[in-house]
Amino acid sequence: MSTVGYPYWNIECYARYQNTSNTNPGNLLENNLELNGIWKYFFSTPTKQIKLSLENSSHLTVTQNNTILENHAVVGGSSNITVFFSADCMLFVNQLTENCIRRFKIKFSVNNNKSGEESCLHSVATLARFFTIKQLYNSHAEYIAKGFDANTALATTTHEEVTVDKIAEILLKQDQTELSRAYQASKFKEERLDKILHLCLSDPMFPVFVNQVEQHIYNLKK
Repeated sequence: MSTVGYPYWNIECYARYQNTSNTNPGNLLENNLELNGIWKYFFSTPTKQIKLSLENSSHLTVTQNNTILENHAVVGGSSNITVFFSADCMLFVNQLTENCIRRFKIKFSVNNNKSGEESCLHSVATLARFFTIKQLYNSHAEYIAKGFDANTALATTTHEEVTVDKIAEILLKQDQTELSRAYQASKFKEERLDKILHLCLSDPMFPVFVNQVEQHIYNLKK
């Protein structure tokens, strides 16, 4: 599937993992999927469709209308994301820092007459360019699919989801809300960031660009 030049897939359900213990999460890959935590589920509705998108080959996003559920940079961070799939379900494990791992899973819905399983395989072919992808079987496959039945899981919202205008207010310091843990880690190394900053500052167009960005952020919060 694609829209405005980048691929997207309709999602029937999205779930975010929340650890309820203070222990080190350790290895969250195929040998240790069960932890002390809970899954928070979000279901698509006719007016609030969840989408998985790969925008400009640089950001993997999960959105529900104007609400950002997930946003992960592909450039410079793809090696830290491992993807597992089975049938019509997919699990993403993102090693943000040594002791901070973010995990979420999705269930694909029918896309342009393609079944959820066909849509999942289509996304695997696309995402394989950026991430390590592994197929799961048996009990691990059942673990990914667990809870996606709308009859047994309730759609919930938490303080972690955030809209674009909310982020704009926080960046402009007009809202003192602290963003969730997913927004508090960066995979850019300091030396790399230093080089990028020097390169930007040497560009005579950069100050104008910064002003334009600030103005657009201000407009977003209106």
